Amino acid sequence: LSDNWAGLVTGNYFHRDGFFKAEALNDNSYGDRDEHGARAAISYTGDSPLMVDVSAFYSRAKNKGTIGVAVDPTTLKNARDDIYSYISPTDGMGANRTYGMDLALGWKGEAIQLKSVTSYLRGQQEFVNDLTGGRPTNSEENGYLIGFNELTSDSKYRTFSQEFQVLGDLMDDRLSYIGGLYY
Repeated sequence: LSDNWAGLVTGNYFHRDGFFKAEALNDNSYGDRDEHGARAAISYTGDSPLMVDVSAFYSRAKNKGTIGVAVDPTTLKNARDDIYSYISPTDGMGANRTYGMDLALGWKGEAIQLKSVTSYLRGQQEFVNDLTGGRPTNSEENGYLIGFNELTSDSKYRTFSQEFQVLGDLMDDRLSYIGGLYY
């Protein structure tokens, strides 16, 4: 960015169409997946004893179900011939959103360096999946049943951390040390 500052910006995008046949859901392209995200950072690169590094990121992912393996609950053998078929009536989904930032500040003297690292992370995750991929039944009403391992979750999370460090060298650089506090 200048003689004393550097920056970085990155991004990602991913899309995949579904390629599973979900018989119980009447969907021949089950399993879509979309992801995107970005990260930005700025850093002081000058000759001053000051150190500054700041970064932030954002990430989002969605999917139309995770495909489980249909298993017979009695024999634990594969319950379908085609591994690209999903026979559960569970309309699965997954969504995850995460964002956060890091800030590192520091000062470097002749024999000692002081450093502070602060981080914050926040996100949300939700999903519904039949990990066993369903199972067939002989019922005329409904030809498919939920497998024996359906999972549902909706969670939010938030983290914060703070670290203080003291670093340096002693005895003509024969001994390096680091100490600090972490919360």
